[in-house]
Amino acid sequence: MSEKKKYNRKESLVTLDEKKIFQDMNKCQTAEDLNKNFIKPFTKALIDVCGSRGYVINIYGDNCNLVISPENHSENIYKIINSYLDELNIN
Repeated sequence: MSEKKKYNRKESLVTLDEKKIFQDMNKCQTAEDLNKNFIKPFTKALIDVCGSRGYVINIYGDNCNLVISPENHSENIYKIINSYLDELNIN
């Protein structure tokens, strides 16, 4: 039986200052700035690191979802999500 080590935040290789990240993100005046300065670099890191290990990323959360797809799929995924939100009158 193999032993699988549970993820322990205290043992993380990278230490994140969540308060600083929040403050820096909050300085972004537009969604475009937030996307350029935080979302795209973070997503690229996920793609590079996880992709090199053969992982497929589809993160489901209580308040948001993250789907990482090939670039040529992004517009279609965006349209599907918007259509779904329109049906629910959330947009």
